[in-house]
Amino acid sequence: MRLLACLAALLVALPAWAAADAQSEALWQRADALMQHNQYQQALPLLLDAAERGHPRAQAALGNLYAGDTQGHSKHGIPYDMTKAMYWYGKAAAQGHRFGEYGLANGYMLGLGGLPVDQVKASQLFESSAQKGLVDAQEAIGMSYELGRGVPHDRAKAIAWARAAQQQGDYFAGAFAKILENPNTPTFRNMDDMFGFFVGVFSYCWRGQFPKPLGRDPINPNYEIWLHVAPNWRDSYCR
Repeated sequence: MRLLACLAALLVALPAWAAADAQSEALWQRADALMQHNQYQQALPLLLDAAERGHPRAQAALGNLYAGDTQGHSKHGIPYDMTKAMYWYGKAAAQGHRFGEYGLANGYMLGLGGLPVDQVKASQLFESSAQKGLVDAQEAIGMSYELGRGVPHDRAKAIAWARAAQQQGDYFAGAFAKILENPNTPTFRNMDDMFGFFVGVFSYCWRGQFPKPLGRDPINPNYEIWLHVAPNWRDSYCR
């Protein structure tokens, strides 16, 4: 009898849940239409309403708006607020939304919006988002596997994720995979090592310029790793 009573209560409540979902979706659709016409300030209250009702796309969109541009400036007239951005990314990520997971992963990777730096959490979120097909996340988790950033170093997985991103049109990921597949490519200590090496390869292959040392940062020195390998290694990357 108690089970039947619980089921009856759920059936009574179900239309209210359905109505709430329909309402949040309607709010999202109105907000999305406004954003398509660059009317972000008008869309903001609708997004907030939908997000507070649990709409994951609205939550992720709020995260993007509050996160601003790549230089950390406000975007579309919405005040820059990384704390709010991570809050809403977290809400969306909790529902498995791939953009929410990717945004939150960056927060943990860099320690943004009051989040602690946690490379393990960051890589878990990157990989979950990548498995859902987000190109940027596929590129990011590929780099994490190459650098051993929150996951064990695994070049095979790094290449596999880079190739997955390439299949979706990510040209950089394809170049990344090609370099990692070359047996002359060393294991990188950090991001500076990796990008310094890539710059050397790209400069030589694309512009015909012999790779130049990048100089050294006194805090995090770049390591001119491309200068002490086999003499003909450069041509092997350009084929």
